[in-house]
Amino acid sequence: KVVVDQFQANGDAFFDGKVGIGESDPDATLHIKARSGNTGLYVQDATGSPNLSFLDVAGTIQWQLYSTMGGAAGLDPLILASSAGEAMRIDGATGNVNIGGGINGNATLQVAYPSSAFPLPATSTPTLQISQGTGQAGSGDINGNGGLELTGSVYGAGYGVKFYGSDDGTLLIGQRVNSNTWTERMRIDINGNVGIGGTPTTFDLSAKEQLAEWKTKAKKASWPIVTDGAF
Repeated sequence: KVVVDQFQANGDAFFDGKVGIGESDPDATLHIKARSGNTGLYVQDATGSPNLSFLDVAGTIQWQLYSTMGGAAGLDPLILASSAGEAMRIDGATGNVNIGGGINGNATLQVAYPSSAFPLPATSTPTLQISQGTGQAGSGDINGNGGLELTGSVYGAGYGVKFYGSDDGTLLIGQRVNSNTWTERMRIDINGNVGIGGTPTTFDLSAKEQLAEWKTKAKKASWPIVTDGAF
């Protein structure tokens, strides 16, 4: 082991072993540990722009993490790009994240279809897919794990809307109003039957209604709108 206080190389330098900067017992090929109050690592290319490249075994750049220059200090976007083109960016001024499009939109998160630089995916490939993960298959209960939540407010116990896919393909939509649990408001089953405030029947639309004049008609199999008799 060689320990030095300062090291400067005007040409190429080669180290056969682990190198520690600020760390006397490195755990990796390069282990950098900042001293108190210091930044651990600055990376700049020849123009002074931040640029970090990842190479394959042949020495070819496969991925780059860099920032464009020219904007206000500290407000340039951070870009992640593969050898095929830009894949993701974070806007320095707003913090907005764009995946796939390379355009800073007005949304906090914008997921765009891949740019022309990338091979076109299969026609069935979605722009955004939310997976509930292994062991988290939809239970048919709106309070199951997974789904997509639109949080309206964190006041009290929380407010919001939830879209949830059960394991059998049923789509559930729920709400919570100052509550820790979700209340199902609507569902569409795999046959396209819709339930509002209740579970779908074999009819095209089933709903809880308070209109008494519908009660007689709703019991006819030919009537497209039925109630569950809760009035």
